[in-house]
Amino acid sequence: MLNTKHKNRNKIIFVILAILIITFSNFVQKQIREFFYFISSPIQKPLWRAGDRASDFLWSFFNTKNLKQEKERLENENQNLIFKISALQEIKKENETLRQALGIELQENFNLEISQIINKDVSAGFILIDKGLLSGISKDMPIITGQNVLIGKISQVYDNFSEVMLVSNHKSVFDAKISSPDNDVTGIIRGQGSYSYALYDLIPRGTEISTGETIITSGLGGFLPKGLIIGKIKEVRKSDVDPFQQAKVELFFNISSADNIFVIKSLK
Repeated sequence: MLNTKHKNRNKIIFVILAILIITFSNFVQKQIREFFYFISSPIQKPLWRAGDRASDFLWSFFNTKNLKQEKERLENENQNLIFKISALQEIKKENETLRQALGIELQENFNLEISQIINKDVSAGFILIDKGLLSGISKDMPIITGQNVLIGKISQVYDNFSEVMLVSNHKSVFDAKISSPDNDVTGIIRGQGSYSYALYDLIPRGTEISTGETIITSGLGGFLPKGLIIGKIKEVRKSDVDPFQQAKVELFFNISSADNIFVIKSLK
């Protein structure tokens, strides 16, 4: 009986001690936790702020990168649109030039290749155009404006461009006549190295010519069709002893303002 009471008392004491130990342990842990919180709080606040700032920076960095990529994409799209618009405008311009040529019936007489001047060396009497062998261009083909004014002829051909000898070139010589149904006498046009003037030469002395008359190609010589406009007579030069007379001719083409021009590939 005594042993039983003794055992029960020991159990009660053990339980009470266990409760006290757990309570004390929790209290101590709480105090320790509070102490460490107190010690570390001055450090934790800057760390949290630094973490927030780092997070904001990373978000801003990746967001800026995405915005930059989007900006570049939009810029590329914009450049492509500008290129397409420019190409369409150029096509529209060429179509308008062709319509003008149709208006003066050039297309009814010639097979034409529209071209553009890409380089000018007027002092040397040459220009460069953007059509060549790949476009069916060959040497000696005539070059004219949309108003049927003669510019020159192809002197050298490459794959994608051609060299044009201007009427004004000092090596340029071809047959010409006065644009008059009553005057079939022909002479020759000689380039003088000046882009504004040429010499109308070998005109028989008895032929009546006057200033202001228009000079056109005669169709003789093979490479130039008849009726291409050259210029007008500015001055007549006669001599009692020479069998021929001459005239100074003001050329109609203005190479400084020329843009789209035509290559006569063949006659229709």
